[in-house]
Amino acid sequence: MSVKIALAGYMGSGKSTAAGILAAEGAHIIDADREAKLLMQSDPEIKKKLNEIFGEQVLKNGSIAFDRLGSIVFGSVDELRKLNAVVHPPLLERLGSLMRDRSGPVVMDAALIPLWHIEGWFDQRIWIFASFDVRLKRLLAKAGELTEEVIRERMLLQEKLFQSPPEGIWRYISNESSIEALRSEVLASTRLSG
Repeated sequence: MSVKIALAGYMGSGKSTAAGILAAEGAHIIDADREAKLLMQSDPEIKKKLNEIFGEQVLKNGSIAFDRLGSIVFGSVDELRKLNAVVHPPLLERLGSLMRDRSGPVVMDAALIPLWHIEGWFDQRIWIFASFDVRLKRLLAKAGELTEEVIRERMLLQEKLFQSPPEGIWRYISNESSIEALRSEVLASTRLSG
């Protein structure tokens, strides 16, 4: 039996670092953000709908201009929900297919698993968490051109979009200190074989 693990957390929590730890142990990682971007760039129907909803500025030379799209949709929960209504149904189909096609342990790295209510897809569910300030500091360290104000707004918007999932169904792992501490917690909290 292939073990299926959900790995979620708000932006800056360190879930992708946790995914890397499990990948080093032999797990196959499905990165939902990466898959969403690939799908948005390759699916003409998605591009058409996004163009209709958000205007031509979200396309550049026939490709999604993610910086422009982000500046629109991260402005309000309503705009983000419009994007999600277009992208999430085909994305969930793709993610489900990828999970079914993989043998061995599979980890889905996706902040939005609690929003999607797909907990039943998984044998184990891990929620990586850290305080707002710790997450902000991490995000600022790799912010690129985004200002602190923009990052704060996006963090708060994500928390308005969905609540952290219930403990009991999810195992909570704190990521407030070192990568070594996170590695110990992640490996102690997961089993990669059935």
